Amino acid sequence: MSHVIIFGCGGVGIQVKNQLEAEGNEILCFADNNSTKWGICCEGKKVIAPQEIVQKSFDYIAIGMFKAADVVRKQLHQLGIADERIIMPIQPDKIFPYKGEVSPDKLRSLERCEYTSKNTKKYQELNIKIKDQKFLQNLEKLKNVLIENHIPREKICVVSGAVLQAFGVRASKEFDDVDIIMTSDLRKVYGSGLVIISDTAEMHVQNQYAVSDDEIICNGEYHYVFSDLKFMHPRILYEYGRKIKSKEYELLESYCNFAERNHI
Repeated sequence: MSHVIIFGCGGVGIQVKNQLEAEGNEILCFADNNSTKWGICCEGKKVIAPQEIVQKSFDYIAIGMFKAADVVRKQLHQLGIADERIIMPIQPDKIFPYKGEVSPDKLRSLERCEYTSKNTKKYQELNIKIKDQKFLQNLEKLKNVLIENHIPREKICVVSGAVLQAFGVRASKEFDDVDIIMTSDLRKVYGSGLVIISDTAEMHVQNQYAVSDDEIICNGEYHYVFSDLKFMHPRILYEYGRKIKSKEYELLESYCNFAERNHI
């Protein structure tokens, strides 16, 4: 039996706990970078700050997250924890290069009509100044990853919290990434579940919203262009957020009301 601390107390961390306990290991506690969780209990185990890990007697640290897993591994190294004591029991699917023939132009830009579409022009008219440098850097990293993996920009769309960031109503959080969706032909290659693309980008579960992924990506009524990438129309995100009762997506309510008045 091994004594294990799990880093990350979200959904993946809980899955890791259940798996390791089923294998006969003892879970000592959780660790997490979110200070609001320190001192509380998760699944009957205390959540501690990362710097407290070195005060514990343990055999392994299990990374219980997909987002920023590599960043957390480096963080543990900085705490003096050897790599052989760091494990990742649940491995996410990771993207691999698309083998289809794609012209260089389709990797680096969108069709001209995307830049002159109604939604894109309306977005540009808002003249939003994005000061969030981390967000802008993550978009550049996403574009580089798409090029490296031969994925045409026309077949993906940015969704989730990044839509809020593109409207300046949400700032980057620690370990933020950019969430995207892909067209169904690429999904046949990469699968329908969560796929980790890089440290700063991941692909959502397929068809999570009321409008299908293919419609969002291929129909100009459901997206606009920012930073040479398609972004999902905020109305779709707002309706989804309202359905799951997410307070964060309430930030879009005032914009959506404004958008309706201005026919965006």
